[in-house]
Amino acid sequence: MTIKEIAELRKNGETDRAYSEASRLHSADPADVAARVELARCIRPLMGAAARTGDDATLVRLLGEFGSLRLEEAGEGELNNGTAWDVRAMILHWQEEGAFDSGKVRRLFDAVTGIGYVRPHRYYSILLDAFLKVTDADGKPWPDIVEVIGWWGLGNLLPEDFSRVRLTNGRSAASLAERTYTAAYRAVTAGLADGEMQDEAEALAAELEVLEEAHPECQFALCQRIGLLKAMGHPDAAADAARALVRRRQTDCGAWTLLGDTATDEETRMACYCRALMCKAPAQLLGSVRYKLAVLMCNLGYYANGRREFGKIESLYNYKGWQLPAEVEAVVSQPWYAETVPAASNRDFYESHVGEAEAFLMGDIPEVPVLVTRYNAQKHIVNYATADRKRGFFSTKKFGAQFADHQIWMVRFAGEPGGEGMSNVVTCRRVTDITPYDGVFYRHTEAEINLRPGMAFLFVDDIYVDGTLLRGIQSGSYATITAVLYYNIKKEAWGWRAVRLTPC
Repeated sequence: MTIKEIAELRKNGETDRAYSEASRLHSADPADVAARVELARCIRPLMGAAARTGDDATLVRLLGEFGSLRLEEAGEGELNNGTAWDVRAMILHWQEEGAFDSGKVRRLFDAVTGIGYVRPHRYYSILLDAFLKVTDADGKPWPDIVEVIGWWGLGNLLPEDFSRVRLTNGRSAASLAERTYTAAYRAVTAGLADGEMQDEAEALAAELEVLEEAHPECQFALCQRIGLLKAMGHPDAAADAARALVRRRQTDCGAWTLLGDTATDEETRMACYCRALMCKAPAQLLGSVRYKLAVLMCNLGYYANGRREFGKIESLYNYKGWQLPAEVEAVVSQPWYAETVPAASNRDFYESHVGEAEAFLMGDIPEVPVLVTRYNAQKHIVNYATADRKRGFFSTKKFGAQFADHQIWMVRFAGEPGGEGMSNVVTCRRVTDITPYDGVFYRHTEAEINLRPGMAFLFVDDIYVDGTLLRGIQSGSYATITAVLYYNIKKEAWGWRAVRLTPC
């Protein structure tokens, strides 16, 4: 039978006979390209029928035979991509049955890998979309989806695969790209929890970092990378990535929550969750962070505040008519919960922890020790000097701390310290142990004080001593001089200036 006659059989619906004749023709001359193409065309309807009826064994066998034809070598690679629809139909059939057999899905995937798909291609994207539908009863992705995505190749996502999908009801659903990365993320983090998939996690984290640069609209990428870094045991890297997110989205409750999740110290985590709840967001979106905060409050002894947070969760769920989460139910049923009077408000509690949250946000900026050379309380301005002898000034209005001349503070600058304009200070804290700064910001010297009548000042070694400090000091007596670093504007030079003389 000729190829033309076989094609007529196929078009008339005699698929089994057409397939049999095409197989015979191909076996007689495997090098005949036309026969290979016609056999492929005859296999396709058989695959479609197998998929629709759930005959996975037949579909797998036919996919293997289809792939062996190597249509891409014959310049007919586009035909390979059509098989994506049959794979999709099989997976949809399983989905309608309400369960996936991992072994069957694995055999289907193995068969697919033998086909030389044209990539990237919109049908090739359909193939990926089909495997993303494979989940367990709890909606968790198939663990092998990480291998599927690796084989499929994230570089084959089309521009349209990054756009959200418009639904018939006017709403939109996550893009194929987002669903792909999310499935990989969920599978990998589950693997990490079981002590597996470390290499896959490293690779996915690198892919997500590339995605952040190439597609900044994919805001999920940074969130997932933060979660991966934390799950891989890299808390510092996770915190740095979370800081970058919060700096871009200062009023985003979710960003602050993620930052808190990366903190290893409970007080710091609590502070970040407090800061998250100060952001505007619908109440139904705050349940998760509120629960985390409530648990920490109780762990750290703030029972009235924790009781307040648990009560707000309980009130929301009752109002919405939702089933209270099991973990919350377990708490509110405990005796202490009924016995504890909740705080009237936690707002003051949140605000009292803002400083700690902000300090953690800026934790990747090194602290710089500075000496307060002059504090203007009326104008709320600190003039300072750094250890490497840079001069500058900054406003203290937002810090609410008690500054004074000659104190030493640890300061984080947004930018370089010093310069002509006002320095932008993001955090500061008073240094209580100044011992490490002996010889840097201050000096102690014991020396003989030699005075002459009418002397307005003197130098002891290289320390300038103002006359006001010499009152009551006898010439020839010994004194301990405490001096601080200072800048002589007239001479444009650094030196030491006495701030206290104590007779020996």
